[in-house]
Amino acid sequence: MLDTTLFSAAGKAIEEAAVRKFEASLLGDIILPGSERYEQARQHWIGITDPRRPGVIVRCARTADVVRCIDFSRGNELAIAVRAGGHSAAGDSFCDGGMVIDLSHAGQRTALEAIDASEAPVIFSHNAAYGLRASRRTRRDDELVACAKKG
Repeated sequence: MLDTTLFSAAGKAIEEAAVRKFEASLLGDIILPGSERYEQARQHWIGITDPRRPGVIVRCARTADVVRCIDFSRGNELAIAVRAGGHSAAGDSFCDGGMVIDLSHAGQRTALEAIDASEAPVIFSHNAAYGLRASRRTRRDDELVACAKKG
C-alpha cells in the first residue's frame, strides 16, 4: 500500500478519501510518493532529480485540472508549485510537501483554453513556432495568434 498521506502547511493530515475524490475528478494523472513514477516525475529536463519532495504531483490534462488543483490546494492549505517546462534548476518548479501542478505535458488544447480563460495577457517562453521547428513542445499558429490577440 502506498503512503498517500498529504499534510497541509500547518501539518494537518488530509484524509485519504478527500485525496481519492480529488484524484477521481481529474482528467490528468496524479503521482504520489512511493509510486514507481514519483522519482522520475521529480527530474529536471537535464536529468537531475530535485531534492524537494512534493506531497503530490498532478500532471494536468486540461485547464479544468488546473482549476481543481488550485481549489483542492487552497481548501486544504497545501503549498503550490507550478512546473511548466521543468527548466528551473533552482527548484522553482517544486516544493516540499505541497502540490506540484505539472503542465509540462499539457498540449495545444489546454494552451488554447488557458489563453481563453485568462483575463491578462499571456506569454509563451522558451518556445518556437511549429512551422519553424516541428516538435511536440513548439507552438502552432492558432496558439500564437490567440496569444497575440490577448495582448
